[in-house]
Amino acid sequence: MRLILFEWRLSSRSPPDPMQRFTLDDYNTIFADRHLLSGILRKWAAERPNDTALIAADGSRTLTWAEFDRATVALAAELLARGFRKGDFVLTSLPFTVDHVLIEFACFRIGAILTPLDLRLTPAEVIRAVETLRPRAWFALGVRGPIDFRPMWRAVLGACPGIEQAFAVDSSEAVDGASSFAPLAEIVANAIRNGVSAAACAAVEAAEAALTADDGSPPVPLARPNRRCSRTGTSPCSACACAGPSLAAIAAPAPWSICPHPTWAGRRKP
Repeated sequence: MRLILFEWRLSSRSPPDPMQRFTLDDYNTIFADRHLLSGILRKWAAERPNDTALIAADGSRTLTWAEFDRATVALAAELLARGFRKGDFVLTSLPFTVDHVLIEFACFRIGAILTPLDLRLTPAEVIRAVETLRPRAWFALGVRGPIDFRPMWRAVLGACPGIEQAFAVDSSEAVDGASSFAPLAEIVANAIRNGVSAAACAAVEAAEAALTADDGSPPVPLARPNRRCSRTGTSPCSACACAGPSLAAIAAPAPWSICPHPTWAGRRKP
């Protein structure tokens, strides 16, 4: 209902009766173009391209609906080029900034499962989250003014070497073991200024189409013990034939030493 009221307000029409009920037919007709979150961006980018969509908390940055749409398509295409796929977990340790929202919607567009972590978590708690979810990537703060997230980086990367891609966002200094988010931010800025290439649009559209395609595979649990190893009994891990214990024998996330395979290939269906 919040989304419906928001969209009616944005379209400058009188809001519906709060008690109004919507049916499945309404979902398939009135909201047919908004079954995915990316559909909301496309709708308002087409109908109100120059209206403001995002405003930074300090007022230093704003994006229109058209810019919001282009930025997330470009960032989603870059994530695809870097190997991100539907079902991958992506962790963030970031404040609610414009860049954070762009990362979120870029993940939504390709089916990556974004998991924002509370900035108040201790290193041990972040490590626990990483060990549980086995993410492909982690986006976190770096060094900016009085904020220095490097102790967190050292603790998490030291305990969790299997994080494939790590990005320090809005950092004035390099962070050991992490890539700068600056190149991705430049891709976003270029898309806002000059638009998105046809190839990037096609790649993201294909990824979005796959989100609603039924490939017959069973649903993947949001979190499971020892995601790095797909063993369910006595057979070896399908990713690397390791001798780790079966899932049924593990009551808590397995230590990182269970499986030597560095990319956790067994965490998702090829």
